[in-house]
Amino acid sequence: MDSKMLSIKFLKNYLDAWYQILPRGFKKVYYVDTHAGRGRHTTGHIGSPLIALESLQSSNHPEQVQNSTNIVLSFFELNKDYCATLSDEISKIPVSNHVEVRTPICGDWEEHFSKLIDEMGNQAYKITPGFAFIDPFNCGLSMELIRKFLNLPSCEVMINLMFLEIRKEAELDYMKPRLNRLYGSNKWEECLKESNAKERARSFARLFAVELGAQFPQPPIEMWAGGQIKYFLIHATNHQLGDVKMKDAVWRVIPDGSYHAIEEDRPDQNGLINVEPDFKPLRDRIEYFQSISISDPDLIYEKLIKEFSRYKRSHVKRFCKEIEKEHQAKLGQQGLF
Repeated sequence: MDSKMLSIKFLKNYLDAWYQILPRGFKKVYYVDTHAGRGRHTTGHIGSPLIALESLQSSNHPEQVQNSTNIVLSFFELNKDYCATLSDEISKIPVSNHVEVRTPICGDWEEHFSKLIDEMGNQAYKITPGFAFIDPFNCGLSMELIRKFLNLPSCEVMINLMFLEIRKEAELDYMKPRLNRLYGSNKWEECLKESNAKERARSFARLFAVELGAQFPQPPIEMWAGGQIKYFLIHATNHQLGDVKMKDAVWRVIPDGSYHAIEEDRPDQNGLINVEPDFKPLRDRIEYFQSISISDPDLIYEKLIKEFSRYKRSHVKRFCKEIEKEHQAKLGQQGLF
């Protein structure tokens, strides 16, 4: 299976929800693919640009949305041949009148992405939502530019952080400026002090997620192949609903919520773990539930969302029911335990 096909699974699951939610009440909505590719992989599987278009076309927006909202899709690709192939691929997909599919731009993605951000910021509308899928083949990213996009109201990103490339470049002194640009500083050098290889990889990903500065950064999703972490998929948003929907997307693809995906050799296999959620981290905090003074699982979830960011609201509700049943008492009552 192409290594990026796992990312496509997450992207599709999230966009299916994002397109349904965001258009309502907005004049303009942007979807951006910064490294769009040819649109279709050599395996025949469709890539992120066609996923974005097909997901949009299946979203069935009501007539009032179609009459009031313009959805703009922008694609950037450096390779001229890929750009031409992509143009041909997207021309085959019919779109609704409220959808504007711009001709793919061939050239430096950062230059054109920066111009698009300025366009979004100059809109007469108070809020112009946007989603950017950033899927490079190397470490050529700018933290400053990504932050610029995230600083716009209602914008969010999904990024493939290519750890194998980071690992190689971190060993070369002349690549330090490139990694400084990726992380926005030289803080990444602290990650090199971790002796355990897996934990070192995770520290690089956690730092990147934190440096994005979003209010709701998801735990990095580990993409494994050949017994090692190949890259991380990172989602960041400043809106809780986006955080909730991304959790839903993750748990649909990785039903144990481990944020640990394994690439398989056979493309017809799911290749991902499929077990029940592990409530051990919640049970390890049982003293919190022992002393809690509220009984509403929704309020409990709000208090725990940052610490236990992998769990969905439904998981916290389910766990609350379990411990109430075990102790034959209601949450919020003295003497529960």
